[in-house]
Amino acid sequence: MAQIQRTCRTLQDKPHSGIVPMLDHRLLPDGTLRIVTSALPMVTLTEHIRTRRLSMRDSARLLMQIAHAVQHLHEHGLTHLALQPDCILIESDFSTPAVDCTPFPQRPEYCSPDQAADEDQRLDARTD
Repeated sequence: MAQIQRTCRTLQDKPHSGIVPMLDHRLLPDGTLRIVTSALPMVTLTEHIRTRRLSMRDSARLLMQIAHAVQHLHEHGLTHLALQPDCILIESDFSTPAVDCTPFPQRPEYCSPDQAADEDQRLDARTD
């Protein structure tokens, strides 16, 4: 929970065009963390790939934009820890990707070996 709150605060203070804006976050009395993000007309990378054939150039451009967003996280001491196609959002005009940093369940097929081994002390930027 503390890591998620830190991520929210950091991204509010240091936004990036490739990361879904976090507008607010609050810890509710029952312990639930409520995160408010921008409502943008976007589709997941999974859906984008299913519905649109990407050229090599478009794929490379998309990957570079995603890498720059993830690098921004790492430069501020943050890790995503659940990076997967469903948390990469693409604007409806297919121009710009944005990494969604709200909590996502870890899916085994996208976990790093350290995550799979449940070695929290070793989770860092390499995990992403």
